[in-house]
Amino acid sequence: MVARLGGEEFGALLSHADAEAAREVTERVRRSVAALRLPLETGGELRTTVSAGVAAYPVHGGDDRALMRRADQALYEAKRSGRDRVVVAPTPEPESG
Repeated sequence: MVARLGGEEFGALLSHADAEAAREVTERVRRSVAALRLPLETGGELRTTVSAGVAAYPVHGGDDRALMRRADQALYEAKRSGRDRVVVAPTPEPESG
């Protein structure tokens, strides 16, 4: 399922996909979008890129809010590190107690 979250942000829910499988799917989407060349009436072409953050249940969070927060953090890391890339949220450190 793909949904627009707002502005230029979209989310995808992939059932039965761990973080690596989700990264692979997202990387294929990123490459496909980067390969698009849309001709402009005024000449030239429009090109675009995708920056994406990936988080997977239950590794990165046990509920929708936690997963969205981790995916958003990974998205902003992708943007900070140069855009046009996919970043998987780091695996959280186990809680000590």
